[in-house]
Amino acid sequence: GPLFALAKSKLIQFDYAGAEEAFRAFLERFGDDPQAGEAHYWLGESLYQQKAYADSGAAYTTMIRSYPDNPRAPDALVKLARAMRLIGDKEKACLALGTLPSRYPNASGVTRDLAAVERTKSGCDN
Repeated sequence: GPLFALAKSKLIQFDYAGAEEAFRAFLERFGDDPQAGEAHYWLGESLYQQKAYADSGAAYTTMIRSYPDNPRAPDALVKLARAMRLIGDKEKACLALGTLPSRYPNASGVTRDLAAVERTKSGCDN
């Protein structure tokens, strides 16, 4: 709908606070909408760009748990791990990354590559 489009346009224009506000409004009003999963993903990205890593991680977690079959869920899992690393919880980052192959065996090559980079940055054993 128009509110989702507004939020996405703010994100594209690097207005991360505006995007956050619009995605939150969208989710509050249209939490059952088919685009709600994607809205949680982009909310996480908006928060990440504002260096609100814990809140970003929470948005990605909601997205993964509530919309596990959403095409963006594998990316959200990697970005959750990134958020965990950035708040200093490398153990949780590594746990999240460790679930990627079994949870999302068909994740794209790009997603798997990003996960490998995050595993290295987090010092994961796997």
